[in-house]
Amino acid sequence: ILLPDSLRVTAAMNRLMAEHEQFALVISERGGVAGIIALEDLVEEVVGEIYDEADKDVRSVRVLPDGSRILPGTFPIHDLVDVG
Repeated sequence: ILLPDSLRVTAAMNRLMAEHEQFALVISERGGVAGIIALEDLVEEVVGEIYDEADKDVRSVRVLPDGSRILPGTFPIHDLVDVG
């Protein structure tokens, strides 16, 4: 499925759900591929982060009484913002 980059988030969500698709190519105004979008990413823009069984890394963080955190050395840096 192809979506223009000018499409609003809710319209893109509706289109993906109507087509029963999880991913779409985003097309720029010049007709080139601007990127890929996932339905889950669009939903998270509306309702906030969604954690599921694939997000084991965030659940592996231990918060200590002093507020410090213990996390595995393999913890993805980009997920630090999701640690409460």
